[in-house]
Amino acid sequence: MEDASFLQDLAQIKATSKHLEAMHSSGITTYSQVFDLLRDEMADTELRISACWSLHYLSKKVDKRRAVPALLTALKSSNNDVRKMVLQVLGVIDSALALQPLTKIVQDRTESQENRGGAIRALSSINDQRSAPMLTQIAFDETEHLEVRNQAIEWNPRNDDEQALNDYITLLSDPLPDIRFWAAYRLSQFHSDVDLSPALNRLDQIVAYDNALPNNWGWHISREAIYPFETIYSRLFGLVRMEDGYWFSLHPWLISPAAEYDTFISKYRRWNPDWMYTTDTVPPVKLKVNPDWLADKLRENWPDIEINTREPRPQAYLLDWKVIISEQPLIGGLLRDQYGVVLTGEDHAVNAFAAWYRSIIAPEFPLSIYEWADVAIELHPGMTAGDLAATQAALLESRLRPLAND
Repeated sequence: MEDASFLQDLAQIKATSKHLEAMHSSGITTYSQVFDLLRDEMADTELRISACWSLHYLSKKVDKRRAVPALLTALKSSNNDVRKMVLQVLGVIDSALALQPLTKIVQDRTESQENRGGAIRALSSINDQRSAPMLTQIAFDETEHLEVRNQAIEWNPRNDDEQALNDYITLLSDPLPDIRFWAAYRLSQFHSDVDLSPALNRLDQIVAYDNALPNNWGWHISREAIYPFETIYSRLFGLVRMEDGYWFSLHPWLISPAAEYDTFISKYRRWNPDWMYTTDTVPPVKLKVNPDWLADKLRENWPDIEINTREPRPQAYLLDWKVIISEQPLIGGLLRDQYGVVLTGEDHAVNAFAAWYRSIIAPEFPLSIYEWADVAIELHPGMTAGDLAATQAALLESRLRPLAND
């Protein structure tokens, strides 16, 4: 980091034009001046926030030894907008020097839940295991603010070991739906070499019966738990992929006539300033798939298909199967609600099955396919596997395009 190269470094990042102009017009041309600005409690608030954003974008270039002390000074500001922005920057400039100040904010119940959550996320980015026991304690503390408990579960940097697995299994039975939701999420984030099978029975019960909604952000707990539930089976059936030298379990897809995952949140959930959600009335699902009928259809199309092959028999599925499509195994199941179908396998096998499934369901019933936690891709009558793959590729491209411009 060359002190005088601040504006030049910032100009190389397309997304920073607003902050570049703010810095330039205020005569802030060096990193030293940026650090002095952060420390100056009398300086303009918006300018200090622009300085924070600048360091956020330059996090890989900036000298932490000089930046972090200035940021920690700004973290004590009387202006909460500045403090919130500093917490974001400390999350990308991962310095052990910030561990103690961030921990103090997390533990201070007089701080806003927003600031405590920001400090938790920053600690997660720093990834120092010394913060993990504190966040675990918060997760189990029934006297804590619910959103802080949620953040402590979601962002705990703890290692994925046996104790962590046991803790999250315990939290799957918490009386609060939010805690169960985030415990299921954390199980979906475990490294692929961790055996999740001790959680199988509890996850099965949740996928089958726990249709509660979190009070804060999220969708039905039964849907959130599908990912770790299927991860266990994907490993049992050998559905793994090598990427960058690591083995990854293949993730599940969901076919449904209902709004699911991100589509459900955007269409039917409404939040107020304290992050508590309400849910609009959701239209009833008219489609009910008879498992015996579906089993017959599966055998007609794939005579060698294996039906009800999972052991022990899951409560979550009324019917499950394993089939080979284009020499690749695909496992699936008809959920207990009689309208959701879960698929786990390579993308081309999933798309081929989804196109076939659309063809056997009457056109008056809408169907969409969801990658886990994602938006709906409508399955139109007559849609082919190639059509579906093209739609998925277009969706991915539309998301990557803004990133390429940053």
